[in-house]
Amino acid sequence: MPEGTEHPLSTAGSSSHARRTAFAHAVLLESRRSPAWLLVPAVVGLGLFAAFAELKPGVSYWGNAMAASQASTIASGPVVSGVAALVASRDHRMGLGWLDEVAVRGPGFRHGARLLATLLWAWLGQGLVLAAVSTRILVGNTWGDLEPLALLISPLGLSAYALFGYLVGVLLPHVLTVPVVALAAFSLHAVGFALSPTAEALLPARQQLVDVWTAVPATLHLRLVVWFLGLVLALLAVLVLVCRLRDRHQRRRPWRLVALGAAAVVASLTAIPVLALGGRTTLPAEPPFTPVCTWHGELELCLHPAFDHASADLGARLAVFHEMAGDSPLAFDRVEHRPRGMGEAPVGEGVAVHLDDTAEGTLVAAVQELAFNLSGLDECFRPFDERVEQGVEDPDAAAGYNTLVSTAIAQPGVPVADAGGVYREAADFLAGLSVPEWREWLSRHGAAYQGCALTEEAFSR
Repeated sequence: MPEGTEHPLSTAGSSSHARRTAFAHAVLLESRRSPAWLLVPAVVGLGLFAAFAELKPGVSYWGNAMAASQASTIASGPVVSGVAALVASRDHRMGLGWLDEVAVRGPGFRHGARLLATLLWAWLGQGLVLAAVSTRILVGNTWGDLEPLALLISPLGLSAYALFGYLVGVLLPHVLTVPVVALAAFSLHAVGFALSPTAEALLPARQQLVDVWTAVPATLHLRLVVWFLGLVLALLAVLVLVCRLRDRHQRRRPWRLVALGAAAVVASLTAIPVLALGGRTTLPAEPPFTPVCTWHGELELCLHPAFDHASADLGARLAVFHEMAGDSPLAFDRVEHRPRGMGEAPVGEGVAVHLDDTAEGTLVAAVQELAFNLSGLDECFRPFDERVEQGVEDPDAAAGYNTLVSTAIAQPGVPVADAGGVYREAADFLAGLSVPEWREWLSRHGAAYQGCALTEEAFSR
């Protein structure tokens, strides 16, 4: 550059507009030349893998989408920290040494340009992940409402990961810093989970167990956004404080250093609203909904709206079971979709079916589980001696026959593949029964089935 010509990025004696223009130009150049561009394929690849592993097959609801976005942040956050540490520790990168030689106003210019460029690449990758997850939800039978604040949680979490890595990179500009920082960020969740649910809730991302039966506290997303924003500002204040203390050419004003330290402390206080929840980030309560009820012959099936698309297939399978049960002790006329555990009993008359998703094999498993629940499975787990006193000849064999029958009911006409030994002949017998024959068999042996007292004689014509 000719002598006497002002550098395009110099801010000495310039207006605020010129300083903003110079900073934007520096961010643009840093974005092109920084290794932070590696974050896009890394965040997208890891994020999509983790997010789609979290999405429940065949079900579309926004609570699951938010849990998927959190899973993507957990997977890609350590990489963001490592790359940010790499960017911070490479002060003399090829083609960017001029940033340190320009007469700029303090270290905030060069560190700000590098950090913002890193964040932009990370946000781009996370934005692509969120777009893919949202598209996956929208093309399905979407249920629930999307809270706008929930969309800010993942970008703020990635920002905290980036600031953590960049801060450590400034403090320890060593070649081993990058893997150590990434490993430390990866270990945060294991440490937080081991300490307490409250500590885990403070992490930049957390595993959120949400399903259609689970609600979140009304102010949860607001509390998390305030906390993550406070965490980002606290890390940023510490970074500026460190940069000012390390810069020998920067005139140190004690009041500014004190103000930065106080700002970091105040920003950290935003954790209080999250701590007040005591780690309770989900509530075992049902969000309001109206079940979708359909008739399949003489059987009424009521499903959660998010599972409405599975009513035809599941209804057809349950209708066969309903016909097989006939007027036996297993008879039922209404099936209601309910959660497992507390509150699993049907709201009205009938029996409960449990369905978490509609992946391949899930509907068969749901019918099998219903058969187990109707079979009086608790009887099979009573003490051995007590069951012998009740007249059960071989309690262990009877429990095995109960399991065999419940499995066969879910897929009539299909031999139970893993039945062996004394159960092989019984499995072949059940596989050869037609629906009317099942109806007759359950009418004759249903009481023994519910009492977990079946014997070998029940499986012969």
